[in-house]
Amino acid sequence: MRRLASLLAAVTAGILAACNPTAGSVPNEAPLVAGGGSLQMLDTRAGWTYGGDLVARTVDGARTFENVTPPGAGGDSQLVDPFFLDRSHAWIWRIVWNQSVLASATLERTSDGGVTWTAVPFQAAVEGRTTFVDPENGWMTTGRQLPNHTDEEDTLWRTSDGGASWAAVTRSTYRLDIHPSAQPGGCYWLSNVAWTTITHGVAGVSCPFDAPPAVEVTDDGGWTWKAVRLPNLPAREGIALFEGVVQVHSLGGARLAALVSRCVGTDGTSCYPYGAPYRSNDGGRSWTSGVVVERGSGLYMADADHAWIPDACAANPCDTAALLTTSDGGTSWRSIPLPQDLWPNLHGSRIYSVVSPLVAYVVATNAMAQTTDYYETQDGGLTFSRFQPRFVAHAGR
Repeated sequence: MRRLASLLAAVTAGILAACNPTAGSVPNEAPLVAGGGSLQMLDTRAGWTYGGDLVARTVDGARTFENVTPPGAGGDSQLVDPFFLDRSHAWIWRIVWNQSVLASATLERTSDGGVTWTAVPFQAAVEGRTTFVDPENGWMTTGRQLPNHTDEEDTLWRTSDGGASWAAVTRSTYRLDIHPSAQPGGCYWLSNVAWTTITHGVAGVSCPFDAPPAVEVTDDGGWTWKAVRLPNLPAREGIALFEGVVQVHSLGGARLAALVSRCVGTDGTSCYPYGAPYRSNDGGRSWTSGVVVERGSGLYMADADHAWIPDACAANPCDTAALLTTSDGGTSWRSIPLPQDLWPNLHGSRIYSVVSPLVAYVVATNAMAQTTDYYETQDGGLTFSRFQPRFVAHAGR
């Protein structure tokens, strides 16, 4: 075991106050999710969506969303970095910027599906990505650029009271990627941690240029970490600009899945991505690799065996937009043509929420056209149907 750079003492973070739950007024009909919003379905019926000034939930398969936005959101006060645990429990940051400086950050949390929210202001103006394994136990990662402008410091925080208070447990400092001849960047990992229990976590390591894929594993809730090497991806000619374990998924028990990605080019300035899913059955201590795929916009796990990789190809060259699906954990892939409406778009995003081997939802945004479209598949991606959800005020407000 080794302690990563400068561990902090386990002191409670500077929480100013935990305000009483409140419920604010909302209009009778809320606008559709703005570009940059997201959708997370928990199952085929229940889920959440959010944007910069909206949080809403559904219990009818995304056909109707109830507006449960925390009070005070909107205008200069924006909502970012949510975590939705189940139908009742959610956390989201409400932040205010003063030009390019973060002026304030408040963690909003709910235990009743957004009917009421509890505000937890932080003394320091920081916000970060949160993740929870149950309503009480969770972690948060915050980052800041150091005064020398050449390094970044990430801090891992821990809560055991649902986010009312936080203890800092680990700090990691890495070099920023300025230029290969001036300062090649360092590896980072704290922004991508999957927790299997309240003590065991696995973090994907991402590195600029050519570095062997690796994860960091903890058995004490994040205080100490041990590096684990993964099998290399097949080498390709050219200059590697990036290689990393970009996603880690906890699949229950000691089972994990990860997406390892590598980007190789010929001139050192541009590159072509390829990667493969990896699996572990012992909590991340050993890994086996699956079949290499080209491109891909993320690994979406329906369960331990069924997964999707949108905008990918099973062979090189990759000159089409297809959906790859697997039913054997990535040992083999089926290629399904994507409808043109779900092709990659430089002006928008394609946000997938896969809830079963057959059922998935997609939110397609286009910032230039200022549109947000919703799609659903009931047959494992063979066909997608477009639908228009309705946004209404919460009945209890």
